[in-house]
Amino acid sequence: MFGAAARAAVPYFEEELQRRAVIDLKPYVVSARRGIEAMIADFDRQDDALSTNAAVTALRLIGVEFDAKTMRVIVEVEGTGKVDVSQLPKQ
Repeated sequence: MFGAAARAAVPYFEEELQRRAVIDLKPYVVSARRGIEAMIADFDRQDDALSTNAAVTALRLIGVEFDAKTMRVIVEVEGTGKVDVSQLPKQ
C-alpha cells in the first residue's frame, strides 16, 4: 500500500523539485577547466616538433542544457597561448 501511495506522489515531488531545487554548478565548471587544461597538456605531448605554453585565465558559465540523462555545461574560456615550432613536417 505504501508503494502505491509513493508512486502517486512522485509527480508532485518532481514538480516541487523542479521549482525549488538548487544545483551548485561550481564543481562542473572546475571540472571543465581541468579538462581543458588536460587537453592542452596532451596536445603538447603529441609532437616533439611543437611546444605549447597555454593557460586558462578565466572560465565563465554561459549556459546549461539537460535532458533526462545528460546535463551539458556550456562555458566560455579565456586564456593565453604560445606555440613554438622547432621543425616543419617533411612532405
